[in-house]
Amino acid sequence: MFVLDRRRLSTYTDDANEFDNRYVAKLPTSAAAMRALDVTHVLYVVPKRSDALRELDDLNDELVLYAAGGLDVKALSIDMFDADTKSPPDPVSTSSESDKLLAASNVYYGGSRGSHHAFFLDYPWAKPTHAATLHPASNPGKSFVPHARTTPYSSGNPSGAIASKPRPVSFATVPVVIAVGTGVILGARYQRNGSWNRSSGGFGG
Repeated sequence: MFVLDRRRLSTYTDDANEFDNRYVAKLPTSAAAMRALDVTHVLYVVPKRSDALRELDDLNDELVLYAAGGLDVKALSIDMFDADTKSPPDPVSTSSESDKLLAASNVYYGGSRGSHHAFFLDYPWAKPTHAATLHPASNPGKSFVPHARTTPYSSGNPSGAIASKPRPVSFATVPVVIAVGTGVILGARYQRNGSWNRSSGGFGG
């Protein structure tokens, strides 16, 4: 599992109270590299169904390469899971691990006990232990296919393995004060919120 900050590419405003800690995602750079980790399926998990229509820009090159290399790439939004407020509790067999999860869970795929087992119909990576009696009305993630596009964070034409990623000028950088005569870095620029800005003199290490 690779966990990434959803706001890592957010627009940044330079001020005294905010540090530019944005970053671009670092993932295995080819389908072969993923297979070396025994990965055959890639599931891109996002907060909302609208997020499952297209991956963030800094993932585009990698996901395109994974799909082109034969890996099954799909998306899944967390809001596909919800509590079942309509169906009465049914006695559930605990003969399998999925049944045990179903019996213990308060949320279900598609928001219903009847649609819970449809997960492996939409993502056919394992055989469901029971037939689904319902199916989620909408799930764009199951049909997700990454398409190459040119952005400040993606090349638009990835091939082989990714050697380096595009990124905007000054992305995730820290402006500093440099001594004119020696070129020595003296510290962060004044408007950054750091101990250098609060010092009145002397040396700290």
